[in-house]
Amino acid sequence: MGHRLRTAGCRLFASAWTAATLVAVPCFAQSRQLEQQVNRSIEQFASPNWQQRASAFYDLLKLIVPNGDIARTDNFRPAMINLFASLPAREEEIRVAFVALLEKENNSAHAGLGEGFYNYWGDLVAGVGALRDRRAIPALVRVIDSGDLATNGLAALANDSAEAVLSRSSDSNPLVRQAVTRTLSQMLDQALGGDLNAATFTRVKDGLIRAATDDSFWVRASAIPGLSRLPGREVTDALTNLAEHDPYWRPGEPGQPAQYYLVRERAKAALLSRQTVFDLLPLVRPVACRLQPVALSDQRQFVYHNCLPLRRLRSQGRLCLTR
Repeated sequence: MGHRLRTAGCRLFASAWTAATLVAVPCFAQSRQLEQQVNRSIEQFASPNWQQRASAFYDLLKLIVPNGDIARTDNFRPAMINLFASLPAREEEIRVAFVALLEKENNSAHAGLGEGFYNYWGDLVAGVGALRDRRAIPALVRVIDSGDLATNGLAALANDSAEAVLSRSSDSNPLVRQAVTRTLSQMLDQALGGDLNAATFTRVKDGLIRAATDDSFWVRASAIPGLSRLPGREVTDALTNLAEHDPYWRPGEPGQPAQYYLVRERAKAALLSRQTVFDLLPLVRPVACRLQPVALSDQRQFVYHNCLPLRRLRSQGRLCLTR
């Protein structure tokens, strides 16, 4: 978080994710206006009418989002931070109310509700994802195929959400399986998932390797970005198999072959981009090497011991450490 500054009863937050930018939180006359809106919104969240629930959600959101710009969902995370900083005594109640509202909308009969409902539902998913609250995981997993609105929130809770996310990896809908795969890849992104514990890292790795054999080419393609960040011979084998044998092709665009193998090409690019010594090991004749992690917090840093000095690794100019 940024530094909190008080100016004429208002708080200014120096946002850590923007350089030298201050996000102003409006003066709420000692937070009275905000607290009154929170009370109204939470009460209306229980309405049987979805339009009233949506109106209550947006009335609150417009007060807390910088400049009221609710069209940009990347504003929702700092907005939630500011809200809880303004009303710390109400934080738990607000969190519970937001998660319960998403659960309510997930369980609603959606047929015939129209574009207005779906726009509201998507914004609500983004708002709940921005909470970074473990209690929201089941509700977010149910709408995992809504895109980054849900997957970013799940990825940020990787150590708590991985098992629930993977529970949908065998869904009959390929769009859901693709969303699961994207979420696993996002969990490896430090900007989203942060540090993974050993159990989560293994789950994510195994899940991505399985996704590389999915029936849907989009699921296989979605596994590639995550696999490109992972160490391990089994990962190299999975990417190599995709690069050499993936069956999907489409008509080539100008400058491409007549039959363009999209997944193969992406897998080839991923293999070339991997920078660990382990991935370059196939360039060396088989030797008995023992892999040891340098630091548990960085799964991609490795040192090799007991390697016979056979020949230089070509593209990186590295040698195995000799005995």
